[in-house]
Amino acid sequence: MSVLTQRSQSLFAAVGGWRTVAEAVGSRMVFLVAFLFTGQVVTSAVLAVGGVLVIVLARVWADRKWWQAGAALLAVVISAVTAGSTGRGVDFYLPDVVRSGGAASVMLLSILLRWPAV
Repeated sequence: MSVLTQRSQSLFAAVGGWRTVAEAVGSRMVFLVAFLFTGQVVTSAVLAVGGVLVIVLARVWADRKWWQAGAALLAVVISAVTAGSTGRGVDFYLPDVVRSGGAASVMLLSILLRWPAV
């Protein structure tokens, strides 16, 4: 709650700091590297989920912030299930593309309505 009441806050702190960035970028990098080495979608997806699970457990143990950690884990699991169900490695990134497109549409609509959501 103290983060919300601060007068000024950096963008980096607003998104959750280095742990959130590690959860978001780390799992994608683990998947990419594993897929490049193995060529197997399921193995790469399991490694990505396992990697983010370690980071999530460290966050929950150190900070007791389970909400951001759970959301990161859920996002990676959705990506892994998507890629595993299609068998195509590129589909690991599909949920992120869809989410970003949806967020951009909402932001654009809010700007056009002259009530910016940012």
